[in-house]
Amino acid sequence: MNSVIITAGPSYEPIDDVRRVTNFSTGTLGCALANALTVSGFKVTLLLGEMASYRGPLTVKNVIPFGTGKSLLEQLQILAKKKTRAVLHAAALADFKIHQMQDGQNRPLDYKKIPSNTPELKIVLRPAPKIIRQLRGLFPDSKLAGWKYELEGGRPDAVQKGLGQIGICKTDACVVNGKAYGDGYGFCTADGQAAHFADVQRLAAHFAAWLK
Repeated sequence: MNSVIITAGPSYEPIDDVRRVTNFSTGTLGCALANALTVSGFKVTLLLGEMASYRGPLTVKNVIPFGTGKSLLEQLQILAKKKTRAVLHAAALADFKIHQMQDGQNRPLDYKKIPSNTPELKIVLRPAPKIIRQLRGLFPDSKLAGWKYELEGGRPDAVQKGLGQIGICKTDACVVNGKAYGDGYGFCTADGQAAHFADVQRLAAHFAAWLK
């Protein structure tokens, strides 16, 4: 069993039928991992956000697009019917979903396309379900790795948040990066250890060894 699922890129949440909110994720890291693990002999399925801006080469053959967090979860539920060695959840999903659009007087708006001359809009957000917390139920026998991108604090803070994610979500590992961590990537595991990797290539090589 050498199949691996990798999620990458951003999700989006619709404002109306023509507008949406998303984030700055490019999908580059997840695509790089997918390429590297494919070269290492793994059968990779890449779930890639439709709004990912990565345009580099892809050696992975099986690429499945997703839009919203809900559509990603639906794809994972389908893939969970077959055994897989690991799920690497690198996608940057929306933490909030749009509950309602309102005008300046807090009246709900219900348009397929909100008129562009509307003088004021209010977006009511509610927390989105955390897909990473559902992965262990979907893939009980697989190795699971999540991601934590942190901006506040320093490297020890980022590592602690990665370890916290492992405990809460029952995953096996967490990659931490972002301004708080600094250059490179931290690879945290359930035993409380954290290893540092200077670039994506070294991180990918470690993943290949970890999965084998």
